[in-house]
Amino acid sequence: MAKKLAGIVTHYYPKISVAVVDVKDNLRIGDRISIVRGTDNLQQKVASMQIDYKPITEAKKGQIIGLKVNGEVKEGAEIFKEVVASKNVTKKSKKATRTAKKANPKKAKKKKSKKR
Repeated sequence: MAKKLAGIVTHYYPKISVAVVDVKDNLRIGDRISIVRGTDNLQQKVASMQIDYKPITEAKKGQIIGLKVNGEVKEGAEIFKEVVASKNVTKKSKKATRTAKKANPKKAKKKKSKKR
């Protein structure tokens, strides 16, 4: 699974376990994230986000949000979003590949003829 930088912690409120995050890539409720700083690594799903005390379901690049965290984090910690690489191949691309193979006679196997 690939990881992509989703944000940076700019402040942490320990009494309410909320990190203030400068969002660098879109983040949604339910995304799996890792919060990393030095040897500290906290992994969790995004459960709650707010902007100006209002709950949101998606944070966009450039926004400053409040993110509920499951443990203590430090300022400057990087938040990485786990991204699943897709292996989807469309029918159109499969057909184009087959057509290209048929159209290129150089790649076709040559039959050896036996001479006696």
